[in-house]
Amino acid sequence: MIRAPFLDEWKWPLIIAGIFFLLSLWDKAWHAYLQRRAQAWPISYGQITAVAVHHSKHEFTLKLWYSYPVPDEPYPVPADFRKEFYLVEEASRWADALCDKTVPVRVDPANSWKSQLLDSDLVTIVEAATPGQVSALVSGDDTNSKDS
Repeated sequence: MIRAPFLDEWKWPLIIAGIFFLLSLWDKAWHAYLQRRAQAWPISYGQITAVAVHHSKHEFTLKLWYSYPVPDEPYPVPADFRKEFYLVEEASRWADALCDKTVPVRVDPANSWKSQLLDSDLVTIVEAATPGQVSALVSGDDTNSKDS
């Protein structure tokens, strides 16, 4: 059997890169599943209580903290949401548009402590707050830590 020595050098970096690629695909698929599942959940209206934009290597992460009322709890249930952007301007535009806003929250009927903010619901609010600017669902990545 003929061995190519250059393959030995590239074997592990390629395997590691492949694993990261597969994890990235899994992450996107999981979050798409969560969004689809939550579309049928009842809507409660919650309040955005805080926003932040964080920078990582190649992305900007918008993080929203919100709370929403549920009938069986004396206080609003706290939750959070994150969304990835490639441009800081777009992440900041979302942060400015959603800060202190009332938003539709999809609440799991089986467990009121599980909730999801849908991109489609938030896009409407962002576009209404910033007319004339084209909205981009840049990376399509969003999660709600209550469901993850």
